[in-house]
Amino acid sequence: MSVTIESIVSPSTEKRLVLANAQWAATLTAGSTWNKIRVGCRAAMGSTGSAISGTPRFYLGMCSDPSSGFANGPLSGANCKHYVGTMSQDTSWSLTASSPDYYVNGTFQQAGKNVLGTETAIGGSSTTLMVAEPTVARRIYMVEIERQVTNWDIRWSTNPAITDQVESTLIQTMEEDDFPTACIAAGLTSNVSTNAINEGADGSLNAICCAWNTAAVNMHISEMVFAIYE
Repeated sequence: MSVTIESIVSPSTEKRLVLANAQWAATLTAGSTWNKIRVGCRAAMGSTGSAISGTPRFYLGMCSDPSSGFANGPLSGANCKHYVGTMSQDTSWSLTASSPDYYVNGTFQQAGKNVLGTETAIGGSSTTLMVAEPTVARRIYMVEIERQVTNWDIRWSTNPAITDQVESTLIQTMEEDDFPTACIAAGLTSNVSTNAINEGADGSLNAICCAWNTAAVNMHISEMVFAIYE
């Protein structure tokens, strides 16, 4: 098994992505010629000082042929071409005062897909935490997609802690081929689901992406890293 890891956004090139009702994508030089790919990041939020309502959605995964300005991603309604990854589902996220403060989302990072604006949750959900002080701590979030003959495997991590995780921990986590083992080593919870993914009809998954649909508070992405396993 060989692993190819590439960091698209990192402290050596850019400080971070800051999303406020915005989406971001990067087309892979490998295109869609992968069998198993993992997308990972370190992320934290700003804070409004209270709960966030309006069904906040954080997306992390793969998309098809991002257009100029990425106007066909998971925030693009019926213009979303094809997205597979994770998406949060709760109508509101509660804020807990701690050190650091953090948001709680009961169904954070549930596996799902979006084709032409039709969003489908395709996996179970698990409570996870998101640090609300981005200058204090950031946590690792990952999704892995593996092609199968019929239903594809989608694996994703949920986060039960609020301590800071450094970039080197993210890279080490991406280097581990086995997803549950990688999650255990990083103090994360591993989840898995399967679903029929039709690239022929819906578009080849050839770009990594993330999105955050809420303008009231920023989402801070310190790195966006992907690994292809062969």
